[in-house]
Amino acid sequence: MTRNQTYFAEHYTPAVKAYFTNYPIFFVIVWFGHLSGGVLSPIFYLFRRKSAFILAGLAFWGDVMLVLLTSLFRNRIQVFGWQFAFDLAIMGLLGLYYLYLRKGRKEI
Repeated sequence: MTRNQTYFAEHYTPAVKAYFTNYPIFFVIVWFGHLSGGVLSPIFYLFRRKSAFILAGLAFWGDVMLVLLTSLFRNRIQVFGWQFAFDLAIMGLLGLYYLYLRKGRKEI
């Protein structure tokens, strides 16, 4: 895909380039926390670590905050269009995972 000019033309429009140009550092920090929590939480869960719940919360609430703030202040929905549905699907899956860990945490 990286050598396919048609792929770049379809997915990296001027609006997308403008969206990521001068991206605020706060959003980068929230994105990194969301991403690292989403990757590390299942790994910690496999080892039955209680911090898996905290990391899942970081992933979910970070995603909620990122989607909400970028939709309000960076026109995320207008820039990405129908692909915004994937953002909502990921948020829903992270929310279900977080609720699953929350329920399991109360039973212990």
